[in-house]
Amino acid sequence: MKDGDVSRTDVNWYQHLPGQQSKWILTHRIDGRKSYPSGSSRHLKPYRFISNNTYILKFEHVKVSDTAVYRCCAGGPICGQGTRLNVTSAADPLLIQSPTLERVTEGHPARLQCSMKNANVSRTDVHWYRQLPGRHKEWILTHDTNGRKTDHEDVNQRLQPSRVTSNNTYILILRRVTVSDAAVYHCCVWGDVCGNGTRLKVTSVAAPLLIQSPTLERVTEGHPARLQCSMKNADVSHSDVHWYRQLPGQQREWILTHDTNGRKTDHEVVNQRLQPSRVTSNNTYILILRRVTVSDAAVYQCCVEGDVCGNGTRLNITSE
Repeated sequence: MKDGDVSRTDVNWYQHLPGQQSKWILTHRIDGRKSYPSGSSRHLKPYRFISNNTYILKFEHVKVSDTAVYRCCAGGPICGQGTRLNVTSAADPLLIQSPTLERVTEGHPARLQCSMKNANVSRTDVHWYRQLPGRHKEWILTHDTNGRKTDHEDVNQRLQPSRVTSNNTYILILRRVTVSDAAVYHCCVWGDVCGNGTRLKVTSVAAPLLIQSPTLERVTEGHPARLQCSMKNADVSHSDVHWYRQLPGQQREWILTHDTNGRKTDHEVVNQRLQPSRVTSNNTYILILRRVTVSDAAVYQCCVEGDVCGNGTRLNITSE
C-alpha cells in the first residue's frame, strides 16, 4: 500500500470468478477482527506486515475452486489491480535451464533455454529475471501467452523471447551482449516457480579451450603416467591450472594447482607424487604421476579460470 498506513485502514478482499461479478469474501479490520460472508469457507487467513506496509491473504489447503482474480480494497473504492490465482490438480510446473553456464564473446548473441514439465509453454506466461554480481534478483522481461513482450527499460530492447512448442521450451536471446550482461538469468512461471538459473559469462575475447589427449591412457603399475592438456585462445604461462580427478563411483575432487609463478599446491592424498609443468612451445600443461598404483585409476581433468575444463583423460592401471 502506498500513500497510506495498513495499520490504520480496514481492508476488504474480493473474488472475481470467470464470467461472474466480483464478490466480497473477507474484511480484516484494524483491530484484527475478521468478517466473512455467511456460509463461506474459513480457509482464508488475512495478515498485515507493518514493516513493508502490505496486506497479505493466505490460502490454507488451496482448492481448484479457488482459481479466480483476487483484489484488495482499502479506504472505500481504493483497490488494487488484482492478482490471478491459478490452482491445478496436477503437479506444479518444473523448469529446467540449460546449460547452467553459457560463455559468450562480447558483441555476439547469447541464447538461454528453459524447458518446462507438467505444464504447457503456450498456456503460461514466462517471466525472466537476472541477478547481477552482488545484487538482488531483478525482473527484466515478461512474455505472455498472447506473444506480448513487456521488458525493463534497462535492457534496451535487446531481449528477444520466444517459445518452442515442439519441445515445450522458453527461449531468451540477448542480442549483441556486453560485459555488463554477465549475470545469472532465471525463468519463472506462476510467480514463484523458477528454473535453476543459467550463468552468462561474457568475455572480450574468445574463451579458453582445453583439449586433453589421449582420452584413454593405459599404464603399467609402478611406471609413470603422463597427462597432457593443450590450450587455445589463451597462454599457459599466463593462467593457473587446476587438476581434478574422479575416482570410480565418486565425486570429482581437486588434487593440484600449478600457478603462473610455478608454485605447486597439491592435495595431501596424492602423497607428493604429482609433477606439473608447462610446455610453452605448444601451449600445453603436463601432469606426470610417478610410480602409479591401481588406486590411481580415475578420470583426470585440467581446468582454468575456475570453470573452463578439458574433456578428461581416463587413466587405466594394469599389473605387470
